[in-house]
Amino acid sequence: MKLIFRYYMDYRDSKIARMETESGIPLNIFADDGSDRTLSDGTECDLQVFGMGNGIRVFSSEEEYSAEETQFAPISMIPSGTFPSEDGEESPHIIFSGKAANVEYDPNADQNQPNYCITIDTYDLSFCLFVKYEGAIEKGNIVSGEAWLYTDIK
Repeated sequence: MKLIFRYYMDYRDSKIARMETESGIPLNIFADDGSDRTLSDGTECDLQVFGMGNGIRVFSSEEEYSAEETQFAPISMIPSGTFPSEDGEESPHIIFSGKAANVEYDPNADQNQPNYCITIDTYDLSFCLFVKYEGAIEKGNIVSGEAWLYTDIK
């Protein structure tokens, strides 16, 4: 995934990176400790972006999603973490809905560990979502929810 680096900002005990998608959508991503902290504004980065899912819902098709969800399109992404919270802090969160392009299931995952790794194609972003989900998820399903994004920026 090609993203444009803009700057780092403090986030708890670490950093988040303000990035932009190729069409200019701002996005915050938690920068793993090994990330390159010397990047300058405008640097193009080819990254594999990961997300930890929360409040995940799964739909068999865009039609099923559209029948139940009236606020967002089946392929949409809101970089909610770019809007400061009440304490003024930004975060690496997004609200999304997108198509499951690839699905890996681990039936032996521990009770508190994600049992799915899903490649999500959403509006102007593709990322690997890790989630604990009790139902079946298949390639082509529409997946929606919130994700906390992270990556190793090199």
